[in-house]
Amino acid sequence: MYNSLLRDHKFKGMTEEEVTNLLGKPEQKVEEPTLQYVYYLGRAGLGVKDTLLVLEFNSSGTVESHRIRYS
Repeated sequence: MYNSLLRDHKFKGMTEEEVTNLLGKPEQKVEEPTLQYVYYLGRAGLGVKDTLLVLEFNSSGTVESHRIRYS
């Protein structure tokens, strides 16, 4: 799922509104040290770890970077 999500959508430069219109409300919103939206994408591998999409915003309020994180 996340491979097609990252392939089909260019997150860099998107505003918070554009992101929430596309993905909905994030499961977690981190404000420090920078604004980050965290979305749960499901279980990874053998179902032991969660797959998360992390979008980091810059001071202008647009996505600066994104990454997949496993926890």
